[in-house]
Amino acid sequence: APVVGLNYVADSLSGIPPDNCTAISAGYKSVAVMNSNIAVHDANTGSILYRKGLKAFSSAVGLTSLSDYRFDPKILYDQEADRFICIMLNGSNSGTNWIVVAFSQTNDPAGTWNFYKFWGNFDSDTTWFDYPAFAITKDELFFTGNQIKDGMSWQAGFTRTVIYQIRKQDGYTGAATLNYRLWDSVQHNGRNLRCLHPVTAADGLRRPSQYFLSNRNFDISNDTIFIVKVPDTIGSADSVLTVTPVVSPLAYGVPPDARQPDTSLSLATNDGRVLGGIIKDEQVQFVSISLNTANGNSALYHGIINNVSTAPTVQAQLFSIDSLDLGYPNISYSGAPTGTNHSIISFEYSGPGTNPGLGAILFDGTNYSDMVTVKKGDSTIRMLGQKQQRWGDYSGSQPDWNLGGAVWVGGIYGRKDRKYGNYMAQLTSPYHVGV
Repeated sequence: APVVGLNYVADSLSGIPPDNCTAISAGYKSVAVMNSNIAVHDANTGSILYRKGLKAFSSAVGLTSLSDYRFDPKILYDQEADRFICIMLNGSNSGTNWIVVAFSQTNDPAGTWNFYKFWGNFDSDTTWFDYPAFAITKDELFFTGNQIKDGMSWQAGFTRTVIYQIRKQDGYTGAATLNYRLWDSVQHNGRNLRCLHPVTAADGLRRPSQYFLSNRNFDISNDTIFIVKVPDTIGSADSVLTVTPVVSPLAYGVPPDARQPDTSLSLATNDGRVLGGIIKDEQVQFVSISLNTANGNSALYHGIINNVSTAPTVQAQLFSIDSLDLGYPNISYSGAPTGTNHSIISFEYSGPGTNPGLGAILFDGTNYSDMVTVKKGDSTIRMLGQKQQRWGDYSGSQPDWNLGGAVWVGGIYGRKDRKYGNYMAQLTSPYHVGV
């Protein structure tokens, strides 16, 4: 199993759901974002160097009225530019919704940032942009989100998913405006795809194409994975988005809520959307959560797409533990010491006899290790006055650019006061320990 190295409780004051994401620089400054704060830590000690509410952090973009609030933060580190990029949302209706995008001016996330905003109701159709996900290539930033109809739930109000394609250097240099392209209404057979998850580069950044993954995340059972590709940089006249469906030999299905020791409470797994994906050469690995029909649990669904640019095929396996329900996984590359691509997969877990915690496994190209407990939960989570409690909606993972085979992860555990705890840890593949 992965070996737990540096680890600490990160900034843990949060709203509901916690929406926690993490990034760490080559200089070992780590950033934790949650609803609704950003905190910079010294990754060697876990001490907080800087902390602000997201609204105050991004006040330079405006949006400072009492009706403005920030949520759904995401953070990533660009290892080639040695900079950070942060995305967050403002307002959850078509009259107040903005997408706020920030680029750090230096490698210090506690320093100065360049801020930009995009109008969420871009098509003036009374929809707003929800649930961002993003990735970078050598030249560009891509982020996706779901357009939700006013006055409806995020489940029932979905209209379509959009992709923003941006020249990231404009953001780093502080250009007056960002040069971007918007890809609207990504479809297959006339049906809009939902929750397009950008695939991140496993090690070195790529150019120029960017892949995205989607599935039928609300289906009771389905076996189709959709590969979406934007092939070129902005300004390419012949750039055409493509959608390629591939059929998995292993069906997936919407997962059940996770159990807790307090049987009056459960944890929402939301649905079976893709939550993490990496690409190395012609191979994509991705993770989601699915019903395990053998035991009725919420299990890890791990897929591998080979020959992604030519003749893609997909294979998949479930990782499941009878006594646990798993949620909100993420994945990072951990080298290829045996000639196959290894990955470390982190996830949150809970069960009827186990408080919510953070765990991880190693995949060696064929098999899974036992689970290592990254952070044991101290209690059940109770943040709402109802049975179903919010849990995720996502977690953080990225390679450690200073240490081969190591990754950093961030996720949720149950604190003693039954609130969300936020934890960050460095995990190293056993193939690389001592190398």
